[in-house]
Amino acid sequence: MAGALHTSVAAWLGERCSEQVFRDFLQARFRVVVPDEPAAADLVRAICKVKSRADIDRDPAATLIFHQQIRIPYAAHLEFAPGMQRATTTQL
Repeated sequence: MAGALHTSVAAWLGERCSEQVFRDFLQARFRVVVPDEPAAADLVRAICKVKSRADIDRDPAATLIFHQQIRIPYAAHLEFAPGMQRATTTQL
């Protein structure tokens, strides 16, 4: 489902957390080890201060944190990373 438009942050994150390039971005940005999808999901929840990725869709403060700390920086990361597709971040 890569490149599809998402109706929720949770759905977008569900896809991104399974991608190695997203986990590499999280590791570099937050200076932590993110070896797998569960670790990526745990980190995202901690950053956004929620118990579930779905809470990011329901909590305006968490949504703001997500966009400022994760989505926008990730879009910039992909924009400047050689060979990366921009569609994965812009279609949210």
